Amino acid sequence: MPEVDHDVLRLSAPVSQRVAALTEVVRSLGEERIAVADIGLRRPTLDDVFLRLTGRATDDAREEVAA
Repeated sequence: MPEVDHDVLRLSAPVSQRVAALTEVVRSLGEERIAVADIGLRRPTLDDVFLRLTGRATDDAREEVAA
């Protein structure tokens, strides 16, 4: 499920075919003439995986949110 952070104008979405997905996104943005400041791939952290599998944040992730 895509996540939108309006404060920093960021859209994040999990994908399985990383390079193919990035290529398709760049092509689609170009065709629609949508300006992008930065685009890239990021591997999920262990916290990301834990949250996806359990639906709960780890203690470390909760501390980051509270800070």
